[in-house]
Amino acid sequence: MKAWNEEYEWPRFFISSASDAFSALEKRYGKDLPQFKGDLTPYWEDGAGSSALETGMNRGAADCLAQAEALAAMLSPGSYRPAAFREAWRNVLLYSEHTWGAWCSVSDSENIFTKKQWDVKRSFVVNAQKQSESLLANILRAHGSGGDNAGIDVRNSTSWRRTELIVLPEGLSAAGDHVNNVRGVAVPSQRFSTGELGFLAEQVPTLGSARFHISAAKPEYPVARRQQCPHGIS
Repeated sequence: MKAWNEEYEWPRFFISSASDAFSALEKRYGKDLPQFKGDLTPYWEDGAGSSALETGMNRGAADCLAQAEALAAMLSPGSYRPAAFREAWRNVLLYSEHTWGAWCSVSDSENIFTKKQWDVKRSFVVNAQKQSESLLANILRAHGSGGDNAGIDVRNSTSWRRTELIVLPEGLSAAGDHVNNVRGVAVPSQRFSTGELGFLAEQVPTLGSARFHISAAKPEYPVARRQQCPHGIS
């Protein structure tokens, strides 16, 4: 390519990314390209919709594995098991692979051939879920706790600061409904009808942690509503 560009004026060759190439195409020809709106999904993606439960399980397993790997680096590098993580990711990828089952899965869904292929496909996500949860639990167990039953460490395994609602099971929040941060300042907290305790963890640093203390004092700033704590913060 270098020799060509040195000898010829046109055409000129450049090393480019796919994004650069398509941006140039859009800039030059975008106004001439026809547009079509509506449902136009690829052929194989019907599999993900036909097994929505397992697809959700698989995405959850992938999130759990990413969180476990980050927490291993943060808390307990010695507890990281490369072979076990590799096997779990392999199952995640094999479930995500586009071959969703037997060729006759639509025309003959009760065929033993169809069912056996689905059993194999589903086994990947079932194993991935079990493995990811076990690996995360092992890393947290290896790190252990600080020995303070009223102390709660909130750890952020993502690469950005997080402000999230933390929901603790009743067994981990028996000390009370009042929550202080490490500076002794009360944070919004509320006991739910389920027995769980919710409190707001603000600005937990990137790949870092924040410590909170639970007491029997009356909560000063009740949380207005409950929402599910997303992956990446535990």
